[in-house]
Order: sequence, then structure tokens, then C-alpha cells
Amino acid sequence: NRSELVHYTIETVSKTLFEGITIVLIVLIFFIGSFRSALVVATTIPVSMLFAFTMMKLTGIPANLLSLGAIDFGIIVDGAVVMVENILRRYRDATPEEKSQGIIRFTFTAAQEVGREIFFAITIIILAYLPIFSFQRVEGKLFSPMAYTLGFAITGSMILALTVIPVLMTIIYRKYFLSANPGKLEWHNPVYHWIEWKYSKIIEPLSRRPGVTVAAAFVIVIGVTAFCGKGIGVEFLPELDEGSLNIRCFFPVGISLDDAKQYCPVIRDVISKHNEVNVVLTQLGRNDDGTDPYGPNRLEILVGLKPYSQWKGNTSKDVLLNRIRGELEEAVPGASFSFSQPILDNVTEAVTGSVADLAVLINGNDLNVMREKADSILAVIKTIRGASEYGIEQEGDQAQLTVTVDRTAAARFGVNASDIQKMIEAAIGGKPIGKLYDGTKRFDIVVRYSPEFRSSVEAVRNLLVPSPSGARIPMSQLAHVQLIDGPTIIQREDGSRQISVRTNIRGRDQGSFVAEAQEKVAKAVSFPKGYTISWGGQF
Repeated sequence: NRSELVHYTIETVSKTLFEGITIVLIVLIFFIGSFRSALVVATTIPVSMLFAFTMMKLTGIPANLLSLGAIDFGIIVDGAVVMVENILRRYRDATPEEKSQGIIRFTFTAAQEVGREIFFAITIIILAYLPIFSFQRVEGKLFSPMAYTLGFAITGSMILALTVIPVLMTIIYRKYFLSANPGKLEWHNPVYHWIEWKYSKIIEPLSRRPGVTVAAAFVIVIGVTAFCGKGIGVEFLPELDEGSLNIRCFFPVGISLDDAKQYCPVIRDVISKHNEVNVVLTQLGRNDDGTDPYGPNRLEILVGLKPYSQWKGNTSKDVLLNRIRGELEEAVPGASFSFSQPILDNVTEAVTGSVADLAVLINGNDLNVMREKADSILAVIKTIRGASEYGIEQEGDQAQLTVTVDRTAAARFGVNASDIQKMIEAAIGGKPIGKLYDGTKRFDIVVRYSPEFRSSVEAVRNLLVPSPSGARIPMSQLAHVQLIDGPTIIQREDGSRQISVRTNIRGRDQGSFVAEAQEKVAKAVSFPKGYTISWGGQF
């Protein structure tokens, strides 16, 4: 139930819209100097957003933080500000001869003076988002809604600036324009005029040397950018705080479902004792749909957090995460933990098959060679500053019961291979023999051997298989039954096998971490022909 996240998201968007409109209105009043003109400009915001929402509905773009989070009200009102400022200036300086032609014709002329400039200026802003429109795959799904939404809003503001704004100005200022003694049209802000006067003193000498000015500006901008850019990290996108945690616990390979189940209440007690935690849910084992292929050594823990306003002290989410990690590692020795968030966890796993920030993907054919290379890469990754909760996504080999039919021996007794397979299925896995109806519910009636007759290699070897002659032949005379180490997970991509090394990145940007990891892995690990390495995850 993600109702709290939905409510929090709607609250955030509403707060952002209200604050944006309020701040823009205050700034407009301060600089334009006219409350009525500021209101005319401010009407652009809701009407432009209405235009954007209409276009989003027609194009199928959902309204969420990704599509609305980057809406800039300052850009939306740019065209309207230019139009209102020019019309106000013309009203203020209008001569009696110009007033005689009427406010509609006069306003139309004033709007024509800046209409072309507004059109091309806003068109250039929209064209600046062309690279984002071209994004594909995950980055396209994440960022293109923002570009389209902002493009729709700016387009709506341009239409309003060229059509509705001049009409509103004629309605609001008709009495002023026709009055013989109009009085003061606008409030002259002394601070703004002082800034304008100082700016003119600076710009006049610079405009007389355009070549030198442009060259000096380029040198300053490029120099400052190069200097500051060295310390700026690279991230794919800022982390979306979902207000909850999704923890994955990795028990040692081969642990049984019953043994792993004993640790679930221990883990829940460790996490729930924190006042910031609202609910803890543990999920162990595979689901009925078979969409989660992991064994009983994987435990998923959903941690719901209380609203941050109810947290006491200076505890942050990162502090709480580190505290919980330390307590879990102490309470469950031998297990490792990976921390993520529910939505982010599902997205990254669907994209790369790993829930971590960074996944180093190794593709090839021989699992032994791939695991050897994965171990070497993991040894390098864990030494890099910022690596956290690292490991290999696919566990190592574990003992598996294999039954290999001896077809020559089976033929000698007249037993078909399918009969042996059916016996194994019925004895160990269970065989449905009927159905039980309880009202509208339906259940399979399954027959299976008792645990003492199927829980060991020797017990399976002693299973009796009926032959056509009526004799019962021990399984050991018809097939080879043995324990053999084998892989628990075989992951594939594009027709080849894959092993991935995962790690989360904390306290450091992803770009510099991956750059350092790629350099060190390239020096330390070499790959034979037919094996490839690629870098995935959020990076």
C-alpha cells in the first residue's frame, strides 16, 4: 500500500506550485512596479499549466514528480513579462496623437514590436531540450516527460503572451489610457532604478568594445567552469526519497527454508525497535508465480518509515540506515545486507538484473571462468572508496541431488525412463491425484512420500519402481543417484550466460567511482576470447 508515498508526492507538488507562483508574483510586483501588471503576468502560470496538462493528457504523459518537478515558473512568464513591460512603456510615453487612434490599435502596435522577439526567444528555449527528446531506454522514460511537459508549458505561455496578455492590458488600463489626467501608471522602485543605473554605467563602455568583451566573457566562463568542474561529481539522477527502505538479506548458500525462517523475527525485532520505523515486513521464499527465482537464502525486508516531521532529534535517513545495518550484521553473523528503496529496487532489477547502484556484468559460456573473473573484480571493487554492500549477485555452487537414468539397466528390466521420472516426481515433489472443493475454493490433493523416505540420498536410492512384470526394482539399479555441486542461478542475456558483481555507492558520486573502478579492473583483470564485461546499474 503506497498511499503514504502518493500523498507525500501530491503534497510536494502542490507545495512547489504554490511557492513558485507566490515567489514569482512578489518578484514581478517588485520589478514591474505595478500590482495589476504583475497579476496579468501571473495569470500566465495557471493557464500555461492548464495547456500543459491538456497536452499531457492527449500525449499520454502522466503527472508526477518526473514530469512536473522541473517546471520553472520564471521561464514560463518570460514572454509575458516582456510583453507587459513594453506595453506599459508605450502607455506611459504615449502622445495625445497616439492616444487618438484608440487603445486597441495602440496596444496592437506595441505588441507587434516585441512579438517576433518573444516567439524566437521561446522557440530557442524549446529547441535547447532537443537532446533530452532524443533520449532512449531508461533515461528516456525518466527525463523525456520533463522535457515534453516544460515544452508544452512554455508553448502555452508564448501563445498567451502573443494573444491574451495584450487583450488583458487593454481591459485593465482602458480608463488610464483614455483619461485626460491619468495620474501615476506604475510605482518606480528606487532600488531597481539604482541597479539599472549602475548596470548602464558598466554596459556602456563594454558595448563600445564588443570583440574584447565577448572574448573576455568566454575566457572567464570557460576558466571558471573548468576550475569548478573538477570538483563536481556525476550522478545519473538525484535519489528519489520514497520514505521507506527495501533491505535484501543474503544468508549462506544452502540454508534451508526452516532454518532461514528462524531469523525473520530476530531481524524484525532489530529494525522495529527504532522509533522512526512504522512497519516491518519480511518475505522469505519464492512466490507462487515463479517470477522471483531466488532460493531460501534470500530474504526481502520492507521497512516503512514514519513521516520525517515525527522524527525526534537530528536523525536523518542515512544515519538510520547505517545504524540498522550495523545492528543487523551484529545480530545475524554470516549474512550480508543490501539497502535500497522499493520502487528504485524494482526499476534497477528490471533493467540490469541487479538491485545495486552499480553492476559489473560478465558474459560468456563457462561459469567457472566467469566466477573466477567475478571474484577478481569483486576484490578490486571492495577496495575502492565509496563501495558499500558489495557482492556477486549469483551465489556459488551448492550440493544438488541428481538422478541420471541408466537406460541400459532400465531396458533390461523393461522399465521406461518416463516411469522413473514419474516416480521421482511423485515421491519427492508430490503428484496431484484429485481436487478438493470448498465452496468457491479449489485445492489440489497431492500425494507425496513421507520425509524419512525422500530426505536423503540413500532413501532416494531405495525407492521402488514398479516394472511390467510386477516386480519392484530399487532406484539404485535403474539410475545413478548422487549429490553434485552445481549452480543455483544461471542468468542469461542475449543468448550467453552472465554473472554480475554488484555494489552500492555511498558518500561519493557515481561517475568518479565508476571511472576509478573501470581503470583498476582493466589493469587487474584480463578476459579470454569470447568473454565480455559491461557496466550497468544506475550508471
